[in-house]
Amino acid sequence: MLLNNVCLLLGVISTWFTIVRGLSLTGDRTLIIYDSKYINRFYSNNNSNLDLDEEDDSVIDSEKIFEEKFSQFLCLLESNDYNYKLYDINNGEDEDLQIIKVDDSLYDNVIIFPISKTSLKSGSTPSKGKLLLSSKNLLSFFNDYNGNLMIVTSPDINNAESLTYSLNQFGIYPAPKNQVVRDYFQDNNEKLLVPSSNLLNKYVYTVEGKDTIFNLGNSSIAKLDNRAQLVPILKASKTSFIPSNSQEKKFEPWVVGSQGYLISGFQGVNNNARLIWLGSSDLLCNCNNKVNQDLIENLINWNFNAKSVIKSLNSRHYHSDSKLSYNALNYKVNDLINYEIDITEWDGSKWIPFISNDIQFELRQVDPYYRINLTHKTNVGNKTFAIYTTNDFKLPNRHGMFKFITEYERNGLSSIKDEDIKAIRHLANDEYPRSWEITNDWVYLAANAVVIVSFIAFVILFLTNTNVTPLKKNN
Repeated sequence: MLLNNVCLLLGVISTWFTIVRGLSLTGDRTLIIYDSKYINRFYSNNNSNLDLDEEDDSVIDSEKIFEEKFSQFLCLLESNDYNYKLYDINNGEDEDLQIIKVDDSLYDNVIIFPISKTSLKSGSTPSKGKLLLSSKNLLSFFNDYNGNLMIVTSPDINNAESLTYSLNQFGIYPAPKNQVVRDYFQDNNEKLLVPSSNLLNKYVYTVEGKDTIFNLGNSSIAKLDNRAQLVPILKASKTSFIPSNSQEKKFEPWVVGSQGYLISGFQGVNNNARLIWLGSSDLLCNCNNKVNQDLIENLINWNFNAKSVIKSLNSRHYHSDSKLSYNALNYKVNDLINYEIDITEWDGSKWIPFISNDIQFELRQVDPYYRINLTHKTNVGNKTFAIYTTNDFKLPNRHGMFKFITEYERNGLSSIKDEDIKAIRHLANDEYPRSWEITNDWVYLAANAVVIVSFIAFVILFLTNTNVTPLKKNN
């Protein structure tokens, strides 16, 4: 009831204030998985001394605690039309809960809050998450079923090994337990404040005007691999560090300063599925919602394909002079042709033209023969997509199979790969230029003509000459 009232209040407020709203293109079926042991220990007022490494069979209404502490985050999902389902990983009643069943994905988006190592111990049943949150299951959900993942970890617990292994497969390496990021140059040393100037990707969050401050509370930090599909989102400040734990004899910080990242994303190679890793559940908590709401909503919209999504609608190429397509008149070497492509962008509610000046077209056989910057055609009058063209260009003097391809990949933006394979034929026998059309051949033609004329003149002179002196016979 409390959550419904809060969501209703937010709905009324949203009618008066403009908020970032995005409709997902991949679907609204969302599963939220949380660990009641973690929630009860760090967000319940009555269970602050609960040890996650010990067995605890007490019945606690963890779902109520979760809804109270993260009600603003849940309302944010509802306001963006995401139908979510809550699931406690320690609840053994719902044994049939899975994310993949009979070669079909049951959810479009999965949000995983911090889950302790003991909650996914080796003896757990499928209903307790061994099958649900196995690394194989998560990677298959992302790669094979285009599912979006949001994985939240915490520095206060030993995170489940399957989650850590899955993140490692994406090139994200979260710090181990007790490596809490702090910055003693801030006024409050019990929470981590990060300015919006530390945001790294404009397609996830665009900083406009004066810097704002985000509160991450207790946050973990991660190292990132150097793969191109990683999308670094929020880096740590230069003055941040990890204080040593007095209980550990040999303490080595995971990273120092801005070498580490607090939020990172990943975009699929063969699909546009997206993953976001958050090092802090406090970022999503109600206590920090006032300063973090704008960032959270942008993260949700990017993560679930509600923003920074582009696609190509149609590509075509044709003869420049006759406007005939390839099917009407096949290409031959040195033909003059034109290539065009239509590109659109999803703004959260509708498709609009995507405008950019760094899109390129390539004509490839093995290596690119041409790499041409595409030009945006203005005054077209279309409100859904933008038309880009190469203008007229000449095909190479080489026959074979060629790819007409536009490949556009930018970090944080969904990728485009539009290709068409066509054959470029050589010239037919009657299509080669005649000898007299080649200026370098005129010398040889003239020499040939002189020889012919000279021979004819010689024959004529030889046959028509009558000045012959007869010989006298001597007896």
